[in-house]
Amino acid sequence: MKRFTNFSRFILGFVSIFLLNSLISTSVQSQTLYASAPVMESQVQIPNQILGVADYKNPSVSNKSKKEILSQIPFKTLSPEAQGRVRQVVTSSTMYRRLPIQVVPCEKEMYDFMTRHPETMVNIWELMGVSKMTLMEIKPGTFYLEDGAGTRGKAEYLYKSPDMLILYVFGTYEGIPFPKKVRGSGLIILQNQQLKDSSGKNFLAVRLDAFMQIENDGVEALAKTFQPLVGKVADHNLNQIVGFLGELSETTLKNGVGVANMARRLHHLSPEVQEEFAEVALLTSTRSTQPTTIPLQYQPYPAVGSQVE
Repeated sequence: MKRFTNFSRFILGFVSIFLLNSLISTSVQSQTLYASAPVMESQVQIPNQILGVADYKNPSVSNKSKKEILSQIPFKTLSPEAQGRVRQVVTSSTMYRRLPIQVVPCEKEMYDFMTRHPETMVNIWELMGVSKMTLMEIKPGTFYLEDGAGTRGKAEYLYKSPDMLILYVFGTYEGIPFPKKVRGSGLIILQNQQLKDSSGKNFLAVRLDAFMQIENDGVEALAKTFQPLVGKVADHNLNQIVGFLGELSETTLKNGVGVANMARRLHHLSPEVQEEFAEVALLTSTRSTQPTTIPLQYQPYPAVGSQVE
C-alpha cells in the first residue's frame, strides 16, 4: 500500500500539479478538507448541460472527450513555444483523463484570484495545519512545487481567459518504488462556467482535463495499468479541493473582514498578494445573498478563446 501511495503521489503530481491533488491526499493524512460533494441535487437543480455536456457527473478517458477538449484549445493565440509544448504532451501522452465536473457555490472573483495565485490556498492549508508542501511563484505565471517526499516540479501558464486556463507542468519524482529518478510532463486544461439562480446566488462549474507524459518506459507501463485506480483518487481530490474553494467563498460572503484579516497572516505570500486577497475578500462580502433552492440558470460567459490581457 505504501508503494501505491508513493506511486499515486507521483502520477497525480503531474496530472494535476496545479490543483495539488496527490500532495493533498498524502499531506492531510486522511483528513477531509470538505465533508461532502460540493453541490447536492437535493439543494439545487442543475441545468441539463454544463460546459456543453449532459453527463457531467462521470469521468471520461474516451477519444471523443480528448478530441473535444483539443478542439477547444486556441492554438492560434498561443506562442510558438507554447504550441510546441502542447503538441509534445498530447501526441505522446501516457494517460488522459477528464475529471467529473464539480459545481460549487462560489464567487467568480474568488476563483479567479485563487487560480492566479494558487500559492494562497497552499498557505491557507499550512495555516490550518493540514499541509507542509511548498508552492511559490518564481516568475510571473510560473510556479515551483515541492512536497518534501520526492516530488519536485514546475507549472507554467500557457494561456488564460475568463473561462479557460492551460498549464504545462513538468518535474521529477525520486523515491519508492522506483530505483531511479522518474521524469514527466503534463498538460492541464481547467475550464469554468458561471451559473446563477433566480435569487442571484452565484455558482461555479469547474472541469479539469489532464494529459500526462512519462519518459521512463517501465513506469509508463505501470501508469497505464493503474490508471483506473489513480483516476478515482484524482476525482476524489478534485472534489475536495473545489469544495474547499466553495466553502472559502461562502465564508467570505458571511465574514469578508475576517478572511481579509486572515490574508495578512499568510506570511509566505508577498505583501502585494496579501493585499489583493484582502481586497477580493472585502469585495466578495459586499454581494452576500441568502442560500436558496431555486433552479439554476445559465449565466452568460465569454466564448472559449477570448484571452485576458
